[in-house]
Amino acid sequence: MTNQAAPDWIGLSADSGTLRGWSISGGTVKASTQIELDDTSEPDATVSSLLNALEALPTTAIIACGAWFEPALRAVPCTPLPDKLIPVHMAGRTLHILPGLRQSTPSDVTQSAPAAIAGFQALNPGWDGVICLPGDTTLWVQISAGEVVSFQTYLSGTLAELITGHPLYQTALTGSDWDKATFDRTVEDALSRPEKLAARLFAIHADHLLEETAPALGKARLKGLLIGAEMAAARPYWLGMNIALIGAQSAVAPYVRALQTQGAPATLADADRMLIAGLTAAYRLLQEPTKAQ
Repeated sequence: MTNQAAPDWIGLSADSGTLRGWSISGGTVKASTQIELDDTSEPDATVSSLLNALEALPTTAIIACGAWFEPALRAVPCTPLPDKLIPVHMAGRTLHILPGLRQSTPSDVTQSAPAAIAGFQALNPGWDGVICLPGDTTLWVQISAGEVVSFQTYLSGTLAELITGHPLYQTALTGSDWDKATFDRTVEDALSRPEKLAARLFAIHADHLLEETAPALGKARLKGLLIGAEMAAARPYWLGMNIALIGAQSAVAPYVRALQTQGAPATLADADRMLIAGLTAAYRLLQEPTKAQ
């Protein structure tokens, strides 16, 4: 790549075991790539490999977010975007890190969400309400006057994966199909009686063993129980609020349906678009001398 074709800057995001990168010029993504992370991934070598794949020059600005970069955490309430990014030396370069957020009561941290939240705010100025970000974990974030006021993380996605992989459920939860009507009923049940969650989860195995219930029904019950119990706990976040959902389609779809059963419509926002918009907002900090210094 010649200097004329070099990207203006590169955005990096490390989340859910994947390091992703985008080369951006003139506000447009020119190329993207990703590297799967594991316990053997060496940070400097991994970042260097990804930057080489994106043909970054030594002078190319790099904006990064995510737990893998281990930036400092900012206490809420605060804006998702700080006044100043954190410089970190990695792979022989200076990376500018968007820090995560922390909360004392109840104890919570989020390191990858601020970029997506900042991107949503950039594209929806003046918006107040609650942003829900489903995935391996689900984050409910209260936004008011441009600030993250509070947030709460739930392990619903991780629990679903662990339960699905348990030997008891090897045949009860196969495939990806889930019955929508069963899901709706199960959400209502879990919202009404979240204290019965553990027993109802085991009943998925028992019903499959005794009555040979179809995996699509078991999948629906698993999703409905976990999301319904989560929504019961998160009720102060979503009840009567403007709601935005950011995440992969497979993760967002059951939340859309569960919220609809409660008469709580949500605005859908593309996860990658929000993330890149947030990284772009962070990059602009470097272009503002009064903030960058």
